[in-house]
Amino acid sequence: IIKRTEDVSSRKWGVTQNIQFDFVKDPKYNKDALIIKMQGFIKSRTSFTDVKGKGYESTKRMLWPFQYNIALKTNDP
Repeated sequence: IIKRTEDVSSRKWGVTQNIQFDFVKDPKYNKDALIIKMQGFIKSRTSFTDVKGKGYESTKRMLWPFQYNIALKTNDP
């Protein structure tokens, strides 16, 4: 098994993505196999904003990231 790992971070978005590639050579099979493990992390970066409108002068709205998606696209000849 040949292992490769790639970590990518973005300070702007507060996310980290980790991709692990495991290349497996199987002598009983005429092709190599590739196992991909992907994971990500997003910092909370919670923020509060004022709610505008009459009657909401003392109301705050809490905003926080709630989802992290990872996609993989391959070009298989």
